[in-house]
Amino acid sequence: MQQLNGLAALRKTRLRGFPRPCWCCALVIKIHVLEGRYAGGHLDGVSNAIQQALRAELGTAPDELFQVIHILQPGQFRHARSLFGLNYSDDLIWLELRLIAGRLAKRLGLLKALNDRTVDAAQISPDDLLITFFETAEKNISFGRGFAQWTDN
Repeated sequence: MQQLNGLAALRKTRLRGFPRPCWCCALVIKIHVLEGRYAGGHLDGVSNAIQQALRAELGTAPDELFQVIHILQPGQFRHARSLFGLNYSDDLIWLELRLIAGRLAKRLGLLKALNDRTVDAAQISPDDLLITFFETAEKNISFGRGFAQWTDN
């Protein structure tokens, strides 16, 4: 690939040989847990379970992995003990997924798959997984090099 000078030139140049990201990509996944609750490989298991659910339900590619794991001290992770008839313990995992807007047609299947796989991997109660989705427009996302891979040519 030729040497590009400046951001403007980069934005005008298509990156040949780089595949367009999957249409259903989960951009960033944040996993929030209480410090000391998940030892050993449990967090790795949770991470893998989330990726497996995304691949099974949305068809994301195995290399589409952007996860941030927040391990919070007790004073930094406060939550209700019960809500809507659900009972929460200190094992609560808060899972945030930021997805491309309009890609949540399979939302209910994804919620179930995430819950089933994550609960099994973390060995927690099905009540102890809080999932929130956020949608972001394609034009507002850059995976690098200063342009939006989905919309810029």
